[in-house]
Amino acid sequence: MEQSKGGNKTFVEASGHDPLQGGPEVRELETRFAQYCGVKHAVACASGADALTLALVSRGVGPRDAIFTTPFHGTTAVSAIRLLGATPIFVDIDPATFNLDPEQLAQAIDALIKKDASIYPLPTEAAGGRLELKGIISPDLFGLPADYDAINATAGEHGLFVIEDASEAFGAQYKGRYAGSLSDMAFVSFLDGTLPETGGLCLTDQEHLAEWMRLPKETGMPHATVGRVNHMAAPQALSILTRFDALPEEIRLRRELARLYTKYLDDNPLLVTPYVPRNVLPVWSRYSLLTESDEERSVMLKKLERAGFTTGIYYDRPLYLHDDFADLQYREGDFPVSDDYASRIFSIPLHPGLTAQEQERILDLLNDWE
Repeated sequence: MEQSKGGNKTFVEASGHDPLQGGPEVRELETRFAQYCGVKHAVACASGADALTLALVSRGVGPRDAIFTTPFHGTTAVSAIRLLGATPIFVDIDPATFNLDPEQLAQAIDALIKKDASIYPLPTEAAGGRLELKGIISPDLFGLPADYDAINATAGEHGLFVIEDASEAFGAQYKGRYAGSLSDMAFVSFLDGTLPETGGLCLTDQEHLAEWMRLPKETGMPHATVGRVNHMAAPQALSILTRFDALPEEIRLRRELARLYTKYLDDNPLLVTPYVPRNVLPVWSRYSLLTESDEERSVMLKKLERAGFTTGIYYDRPLYLHDDFADLQYREGDFPVSDDYASRIFSIPLHPGLTAQEQERILDLLNDWE
């Protein structure tokens, strides 16, 4: 970094560190986020994909390893699994929560152990007996933590690690514990949640894993097993920390609006409102509804979009049907809940910037079904 004109010191000279190499801002972020989630260690990365990849490598994931995850999600988890030469094993979602179904997880593990796809759908490679049990990646979809008591118990029975994807649920609680602290490890992609900034984070109580993950970040050297690790830069950390201060109020307003939506949409016979289990406190990164059919969804979306409201569909095609993962050779219909919900789900606007008039208008449009 060159010295500026007039003899003024550069940022590096004045602060004693290069902003692109982290520094005290990143360490502050790691400390505050670890304390917030109730874990001992946090390791910041440039993105959520970097954070997950680093977490997987820290657990020794590589070729012939089977990693269980859901097909009803974005591509980050599956892409990271395949980057390391491992194989994703899909498990369908719980029809009530949209999250990984613990009962079907147990069935999928049993099928892989017995190499019997008649018990539960498996990719061709798994049925051929060439894969070994390794771990689970469990997303907390739409801001609602998964059932970690059940998932962790099943994982423990078979010696599997669990990585929680807390990206969409940062600030949520499960039985009094915060998302990010609910399994062996967790990762966060800030871009996907209530803190829409670039950057990622690994969270764990295990000191040896944190030390290993910090090594390339502190030295600026790549891990031989993962290549160049992209660490978080100081400007990223500062931007996230600024948003972090406002997070409690952001979450409060989201919960307030979600309660309003549910109150006035619960009696609509054409819609299914989100289910929240007891002892779970979501953050509502998205408010997703189910319609009776794809056709009815199209009607709802058009009404909202004509009125100027932005909507979304998460997700309209389960991952196992994507062309990029066709080599796994799953068959259409293998994951019926994901298939069904992909044709009926949609998300409506939910953020603190919505005025009372806009909220009322959204509800009126959705309830105008007669």
